[in-house]
Amino acid sequence: MLDFLKKPYPFNDDLKHNAKIIFFISVVFFVILFLFRPLDINSLNTIESLMRIGAMSLLTFIALSFNLLVLPSILPRLFKPPWTIIKEIIWNSWIVMTVSALIIIYYQYLDILDFSFMFVLEAALYGCLSVSVLIVINRDRLLRDNLKTATELNEKIQIRNEFGTNMVFFASEYMKDKLAIAADSILLIRSANNYIEVFWKEGDAVNNKMLRSSLSKTCDLLIDHKYLFRCHRSYVINVEKIIKIEGNYQGYKISLSDIDFSIPVSESYKSRLQELI
Repeated sequence: MLDFLKKPYPFNDDLKHNAKIIFFISVVFFVILFLFRPLDINSLNTIESLMRIGAMSLLTFIALSFNLLVLPSILPRLFKPPWTIIKEIIWNSWIVMTVSALIIIYYQYLDILDFSFMFVLEAALYGCLSVSVLIVINRDRLLRDNLKTATELNEKIQIRNEFGTNMVFFASEYMKDKLAIAADSILLIRSANNYIEVFWKEGDAVNNKMLRSSLSKTCDLLIDHKYLFRCHRSYVINVEKIIKIEGNYQGYKISLSDIDFSIPVSESYKSRLQELI
């Protein structure tokens, strides 16, 4: 049993995604409270019940925001890997306690708190329900992400089996936007704000494509292809495609075959370029 509890468990640290989850759960619980009227809400008139339901939904929003957004931001060491099943159980129990505690404090503020077993049980069940929805959403997200990643990896395996290991797979922050091309066909990659522009030759034609990514991430993809060289903070070139290098007081300018503009070389990359050539 102890070995099972120590098994790794994926922790959702995506704050942007968590913010969407929090809003969704708060809206869902407003609807649930309105339909089922727990915690003596059924005894109130329409206006009072809506105010009570709105306040409890807001408390749920506050409790989840504190736990899913604030705590991971101010206490990151608490959530650092390895995250395990036992940690996830404790974490979810804590969320249940905070949601339930806020409801009890709210009823105490209204001076209608009844410390009966049924009341405390209803408050705890309300907290459990919010955590249950959270778990279902996170499991669904993990499932979709894993299936998507598996599909992408299978596509890469298929392409590599067909074309060999010379392929480079450019991923984009826009998931539907991607590019797979032979490394030796690349002429140039340049940075354009939050995008990269890839130039490559296919037959007699020169193609180019914009992808939302950084040049630093792109360089990590090209580490096995030494002839693809970063010569400037904004440029990666194929040194095998160089046809001329010009020098002036500003430094070097490189001309590439089939590219109608010159590429600068930063001072820090000059010696490495000389080694490669």
